[in-house]
Amino acid sequence: MGSTAVAFGSTIIAGLATGVGSGIALVSKRTTSRFLSISLGFSAGVMIFVSLAELFAQSVAQLSAAWGPKPGYWGAIVGFFGGMTLIALIDRLVPPAVNPHEARAKEAAANARRWTPAPASTTERRAAAPSSCERASSSPSS
Repeated sequence: MGSTAVAFGSTIIAGLATGVGSGIALVSKRTTSRFLSISLGFSAGVMIFVSLAELFAQSVAQLSAAWGPKPGYWGAIVGFFGGMTLIALIDRLVPPAVNPHEARAKEAAANARRWTPAPASTTERRAAAPSSCERASSSPSS
């Protein structure tokens, strides 16, 4: 099989997978945190597999060509896990109130806002202000 056929087949499989995923989202009546957790865990596993199966093999080949077989292999391992460690460190250093990866980011943001007064939103200002009917009924009649 030629490289064009392999590329075409891979593209079709990726497109079908996207269609299956959107079909699941379309059919599900309600999105629960359990469903989202399972879905995100599955997609993370797929991404890690692709990283290990495809990218890692290519990095070993290229680093082995540059540094030799054994140092190239260990360089790829250190680079792969070093990158994972760096991302985990960055994720830990970003405050939870602004970190989009935190499951409780909304609660953390609410706690942060509780300690720093913020200007009232438009909805809160409208709720606090008397309506035109209330103003008309409370004004003195002549």
